[in-house]
Amino acid sequence: MKISTPSCPPLTTNIFKKITANIKIIMLVSFLGSFIQNSFAQPNCADVQGPAQICIGASNQIYNQTTCNTSTYVWSLVNDATTTASIVGSTTGSSVLVNPGTTTGTYTVFLSATSTASSPVAGTIATASRSTAVTGVSLSLQKVDVLCFGGNTGSVTATFGDGFPNFQLQIDGGGFAIHNTSPYTFTGLTAGLHTVDIVDSKGCTNSKQITVGGPQSDIVATDGHVNATCNGAADGTVTITFSGGTGPYMINFNGGGFVTQTSPKTY
Repeated sequence: MKISTPSCPPLTTNIFKKITANIKIIMLVSFLGSFIQNSFAQPNCADVQGPAQICIGASNQIYNQTTCNTSTYVWSLVNDATTTASIVGSTTGSSVLVNPGTTTGTYTVFLSATSTASSPVAGTIATASRSTAVTGVSLSLQKVDVLCFGGNTGSVTATFGDGFPNFQLQIDGGGFAIHNTSPYTFTGLTAGLHTVDIVDSKGCTNSKQITVGGPQSDIVATDGHVNATCNGAADGTVTITFSGGTGPYMINFNGGGFVTQTSPKTY
């Protein structure tokens, strides 16, 4: 029995040429695919870095592009119906400075990036934006004056709103405490200037002052009299002079009941 093995044709130069040609075609297709993809790609401008929320009265804020490369940048800003923000200085460059204004609301900073590189193709544009909420706490005060000189019957009522709970209030630096129901009244106050501070959960603050009034001095009263001319006569007089405290004044003479009088009063 004779066993034979198949014979393989010898490798030739033509086979090597075909293999080399196929490799070149694959490389060319890969290059063209990458070129087409890059040609229609936009610069990578997926984000603008800046604050999402700030408190009213905050200083100027910086906004940066974070991922764009080899591009020129143009910044713009749009306010909502209430904000008064504005760009400070240049509107070009990799960052922009914004004055948040003096009112609450939301403004949006926009970035337009134009590629200057050959890949992606020069002139392609990408955009990104960042919205910032300007928040604050409203605060108004009302007072009740002290009744008597040196007393502590005065009060201050704080009415507050906007902002974000929890709210903390204090008066005259006495320490903050949470008060989420408006209005809130501070009692037991003496006459004079009082300061109320408030802060919300975002750290936004407000502060107001109000003067609680009261008598500048205690009541002072003196009396003078003229004696009756004869025993049993009813021609004697008593004159009372008074001041201080807070008018109008009421006098009860000989238990006859309080009656409003002006000084001096003669009976």
